[in-house]
Amino acid sequence: MSDLQELTEELLQNPDFKAEYDALQSEMDITRSMLAWRAYNEENQQFISNDTTLEVEHIFSRQRQINEKTLSNKNNLESIGNKALLEKGINIRASDYRFEDKKKYYLGFKNDKGKVK
Repeated sequence: MSDLQELTEELLQNPDFKAEYDALQSEMDITRSMLAWRAYNEENQQFISNDTTLEVEHIFSRQRQINEKTLSNKNNLESIGNKALLEKGINIRASDYRFEDKKKYYLGFKNDKGKVK
């Protein structure tokens, strides 16, 4: 068992922590569901394989806000409008880039060697 797993199990023994953790898990599940519903209500949305891992992407990243503090309202970071449901690989590649740079990962592009990203 990893140190993180051990720490998580230890923290979950505290009833106050567990209540906060459970509430957050529920909120994350609801957010993921809302994003999936929104995506599949788009007429041109293609269905993806059931074995594809999806993650919630913060379009304006939390780390960018920490570093640059450019959002006038930091609460917008967690709004549904700042989130998208992406394949894990795309989410990793888009990382903490600015939106203009992230768009090419969202839409797909070929690098200098012709490899699709």
